[in-house]
Amino acid sequence: MATRPAAAAGVIGGVGVVAGILAALTPDIGFIGVGIVLGAPLALLVATMVRIPVLVLALVVSCQLTGGRFPLLGYHFLPEHVVLLLLGPALLLRSTGWLLRRMAAYEALLLAWVGWNAVVSLVYAVDTGASMAIVAWMFLAWLILWCLRSCFLADAEARDRAVRLGASIAASLGVFAFVLWVLAQLTDIRVAVQPDYVTGSVAAKGLASEANFLGSQLMFWLFLVVRARVLKRSAIPVWQVCGLVLGIAASLTRAVWLAAALMIVGAAVASAFSARRSATGPPSGARRPSALRGALAGLGIVALLLSIGSPAAQKLRVSLDFGSVTGRARVDTWKTAWNDIREEGSLVTGLGTNSFGQRHASPTLAGEPDYLGNLPLATLYDSGMIGAALLTAAFVALVLRSSTVPGRIFNLLFVALLMVVGAATSPVWFGFVWAVVAIFDSEPQAPRSPEVDPAVEPTGSADPSQKVEVPA
Repeated sequence: MATRPAAAAGVIGGVGVVAGILAALTPDIGFIGVGIVLGAPLALLVATMVRIPVLVLALVVSCQLTGGRFPLLGYHFLPEHVVLLLLGPALLLRSTGWLLRRMAAYEALLLAWVGWNAVVSLVYAVDTGASMAIVAWMFLAWLILWCLRSCFLADAEARDRAVRLGASIAASLGVFAFVLWVLAQLTDIRVAVQPDYVTGSVAAKGLASEANFLGSQLMFWLFLVVRARVLKRSAIPVWQVCGLVLGIAASLTRAVWLAAALMIVGAAVASAFSARRSATGPPSGARRPSALRGALAGLGIVALLLSIGSPAAQKLRVSLDFGSVTGRARVDTWKTAWNDIREEGSLVTGLGTNSFGQRHASPTLAGEPDYLGNLPLATLYDSGMIGAALLTAAFVALVLRSSTVPGRIFNLLFVALLMVVGAATSPVWFGFVWAVVAIFDSEPQAPRSPEVDPAVEPTGSADPSQKVEVPA
């Protein structure tokens, strides 16, 4: 097995090779490659000084800050990328055994999907550098899944801390976005909001890059909260549910609203199966109504907003109206994408990652590329039937990860929610989707066989009854 210094050298060397390849393919990012190589030793130094549990929590939180992009020589990076640059080397240096685990089938399929996107982008994309930049984001998102799940499988307490902190941060961001949205309705202050072309008003985006992503992030954390309540009988603070629901409402994102409604139905079905499996019911001290009270309180406020004719009510009335401004524009974009696929004969291979905007200009924003936000169609457009088959197989494998019917229902519900919110804007490039997967697929009883090799030090256990030594 490689020593820790050798692993560190491997990280630096690997980063240098990747940077060199990217610089060769797109000479205009050569300076980025040099910067990465020079910055890698510094990142490794910092990674040895910060405790791994702190870096894990920082990564979970940073995945919710999609609005914090910063440019570097024409390319954009996210806070999650910076934290990942520290966590990855820290794990290699101090907890190599956590990363050297058996790869789940869906993880391998997702990695193959990212790899196929890279191949297609190199061959067919109009702007290879732009497409490869998105592929790099996709690979970094996969690394977030791999690193977080590795940590959670080896340290169940780290997972529990991440869930508690992540849900609290998400709910706080929801309240923050809602308050600023209400302030924008009542005054001329426009902070953390964006124009909404359907209502002529504004939608909340909070600290996310746009309203769609704010709604998606909050909805997936609400999914985790509801899942924990149904499967684990976990007590849920009412304020968390209210904060998440209010943020979702203020985002004015119809796809997220539809996903939230679907989640309620799916959770009810899973709860029915869970109740049938439980002969004793919840523990005597369980606060069973807490989540229900929180949901009802949040929904009650939303209903009040809708009843007084707010922009949310207007948006809800045209939820399925594809003749509206944004609805018609999306349908036109879908038709154009399908015509490209047929005319280019790229149904099998695809045309390159995020390459739709390389071929078409935005019809509403002068000088800006168009955007294909429909996740299923974008997958087919970017990576063809091969990429679509890999991604579908990955989701099927993810659904089958659970050994119980309620667990599989929730896994299937997650995939369905992703498809629904992805009909408006695809979130798979971002880490928050895969951080959620890492959390719910690392529960102590979920793996059917050990995925952390006990022969590789340091050993970790997903069994909370066994004490795990967490590296400093």
